[in-house]
Amino acid sequence: MGMGEKLSVQGNLDIQASTSATLGDLSALEIAVTSPLITLLLRPAGEVLTPFNGLLPDAGVDYVANEIVFQQNLAGDSPNLVLSGDGLRPIFGLDDPSEIPEWMKNFSTFQIQPSAQPITASFFVLPGYNTLADLHPQGASRDDPSTLYFNQAIPPRPTAWNPSNWIPFNRASVEELDIDAEPMTARAYESLLIGATLIDNVGTDFTPWNGRPLPVSEARLDGEEAAQAVALMNQLFGPRGKRAERVKAILQTALNQYRRNTGAQRIVGFELRRYVKNRPSSLYEAHQMLEDLDLLFAMHRSLGLTPGEYRPIQKRWLDVIKPEGITTGELAEAIHPSQYVRGTDVLDIFGD
Repeated sequence: MGMGEKLSVQGNLDIQASTSATLGDLSALEIAVTSPLITLLLRPAGEVLTPFNGLLPDAGVDYVANEIVFQQNLAGDSPNLVLSGDGLRPIFGLDDPSEIPEWMKNFSTFQIQPSAQPITASFFVLPGYNTLADLHPQGASRDDPSTLYFNQAIPPRPTAWNPSNWIPFNRASVEELDIDAEPMTARAYESLLIGATLIDNVGTDFTPWNGRPLPVSEARLDGEEAAQAVALMNQLFGPRGKRAERVKAILQTALNQYRRNTGAQRIVGFELRRYVKNRPSSLYEAHQMLEDLDLLFAMHRSLGLTPGEYRPIQKRWLDVIKPEGITTGELAEAIHPSQYVRGTDVLDIFGD
């Protein structure tokens, strides 16, 4: 095989060479290579098209099959391996990488599937293509902590995480959440391809938020959660915040009625939320608004941001919709009550 060439077999692959075998990427149900000298051709990283998950990052040359046997001869002697070319070290994908031969322990090994189930011939079929798929391991690493058990206990099989494909194509939408979704750096991308990712969004010093969209690596964000948050953000505030004044007016009406009917001199966020909750006919719009704001803020916290990142953003959102006669902190407490909860008062807000 030549540099960058790939060979996929929708069955078992058996290669026997009398002097030497030179191999690029191999994919099959089972792979057996017998040769006095086996040369593995390295190559640059790229992407691989899969039948089920679309494009996935591909760190370099890999060998994927339920079972892989490299040997010098039919007697089963350990292979004489040589690496040639430029690129990361080869990756091996197996049905179960927990028990592998000594020679393979020098390389990264992964489960082919997150479910740890063996692959079948259907995995090689690319809908709409006449060629077979070049498989790429997507399961847990041999060194995944969840697989390190004594006494051969059956370990859980964690699902391998792949970044959502929603973020790269919707960076402008995510900006409505005051987030600037940035592509990963080459260093972070390389670390992701080999199974361990370090994302550094801090820089050299800590500075206050400047009010512009917060730079966050897209690899940190949950795409599904982000899509739902953007949709709810537009529903509440309108495109680019055009309905913010409407939200403020609805909350102002509820606050004025609360102060007028209760005579409260000091606003307690939890009491305001309960007051609105218990008047579904006269303050239904305000009640729904607080419910949606609570959900939006929860989604924003769940995106993958740290408290130091989402708190100043949420404070600015609150400042924009804060009615007269209430502080930003009191409004936050009304949206997401956390204090002044006494006994069964929780049931008044959150039900049973």
